[in-house]
Amino acid sequence: MKRIIEYIRGKLLNNPEKRETIDIYNLSITSANDNITKKDLNLISFFLKFTPSENKLFSVIKKWNDDTFVNISCESNNQNWISCTQKMLTVDEILKGTPEDYLEDFFWLIEVEKIYDIDNIMNHVIDFINSNKKEYQSICSKKSRIYFSRYSDVNSYTVVWGQENYLNCIVSDVG
Repeated sequence: MKRIIEYIRGKLLNNPEKRETIDIYNLSITSANDNITKKDLNLISFFLKFTPSENKLFSVIKKWNDDTFVNISCESNNQNWISCTQKMLTVDEILKGTPEDYLEDFFWLIEVEKIYDIDNIMNHVIDFINSNKKEYQSICSKKSRIYFSRYSDVNSYTVVWGQENYLNCIVSDVG
C-alpha cells in the first residue's frame, strides 16, 4: 500500500468568528515497502517514548484539530518496554489503586459492569484491544503484557500490549 502523508494548516471556513486552526496529519506505514521519513519517525517516537527500529515498523497516525488516533506496531526489547510503559499501569494496578469514579470510567471504556473477577475483566480488556487494533498489530491474549495510561476513559486512553520482542500501541484522544 502506498504511504500517504498529508499536512494541512488553514482556517475553518464555516466558522469565521472562531478562526479555528485545522491541523490534519495522516501517516500510514502499513507495509515493509513504505518509506519512513525522519519526521515520521520523530512522531512515532513521541508516542512510544523511544525511537523504534524501522525494521517491522507499522503505524497509522491521524490527527484532526483536537482528535488524535494512533496505532503503532514495532519490534521491541526490554528497555523499550520500560521506556514506553514507565508511567502506565497494568490492569491489576488499575483495579487496586484507582479511585472509584475513575475506575467506573475504565469499566465503561472496556464495556464491563462492575465485575471484580480479574478473569472476566481481562477478557473484556482483551476483547477491547482486539476490536480496536489494526490488522498489522498482533492479537492480544492472556499471555500479552498489557498496560493502560493512568485514568483511561472513552475520551482519552493509551494501551500498550505485546510480547517481549514486539510492542503494539493504540492512542485515542478525542476533544
